[in-house]
Amino acid sequence: MKFNVPKAALAALAAAVALAVGATAVAIDKPADKPADKPVAARPAAKPADPATAATIAAIRAKLGERLGTSAPPIGDIRKLPQADLWEVQLGDELAYTDSNAELLLVGAVFETRTRKNLTQTRMDELTQVAFKDLPLDLASKSVHGKGERVLAVFVDPNCGYCKRFEAALKATDNLTLYRFYYPVLGEDSVTKSRLLWCAPQREKAWQDWMLEGKAPEGKGDCENPVDRTVALGKKLRVTGTPTLILADGKRIPGAIDANALETALQQAGKR
Repeated sequence: MKFNVPKAALAALAAAVALAVGATAVAIDKPADKPADKPVAARPAAKPADPATAATIAAIRAKLGERLGTSAPPIGDIRKLPQADLWEVQLGDELAYTDSNAELLLVGAVFETRTRKNLTQTRMDELTQVAFKDLPLDLASKSVHGKGERVLAVFVDPNCGYCKRFEAALKATDNLTLYRFYYPVLGEDSVTKSRLLWCAPQREKAWQDWMLEGKAPEGKGDCENPVDRTVALGKKLRVTGTPTLILADGKRIPGAIDANALETALQQAGKR
């Protein structure tokens, strides 16, 4: 059994931390120009720690904050792993690990050797979970495939190549109610197209025509539309790319997947 490591995310975090450490080393005695940006949405609240643990967490936070500097991703929750003297640190949207003295910072996936369980991925799944029932589905374009007994929400950008690839998987999937949140993150043209698509008389047809046939949506796009609110929603939920899938059980899947993987995910998620 292989250990699967999310290389892209880890590489991005490692690069950010490396840049932060380098910048701090150059200007270690200079005061920070401004505090680190706060996360758009708060992480799930951690349970209150006992005094000793709380003191260790405070010391770790202070030392990492001093040594990484303000150019590093913001430091979120810190908690101790039960398996070892290893502390999980939320850095921006990713996880890193340190010792109780914050002398070392480990960027990578942590596995439990006995079970071969990826503890990092399990924790990320917990942190990014979304309660499907709480999604404002009135902001989404709805389409029904077959009986529509299963549900899926997906954040999409009309100029996203991977979103176009994902349409092939959707076309091969039955018994699904789909909610598309138009989430234009690739520039002003994406914003314009999202509004045009929402305002189209036949919204689903306009979407399919554009994504599969390259036929640009027409009209003025000046009807009342939820695009700005959808962008705010995506930021609140920390949606960082498209497509991003949200299943009935709250699990989030970043990126395009094929029809077989989608069917497996829908079966595992169950019906809402």
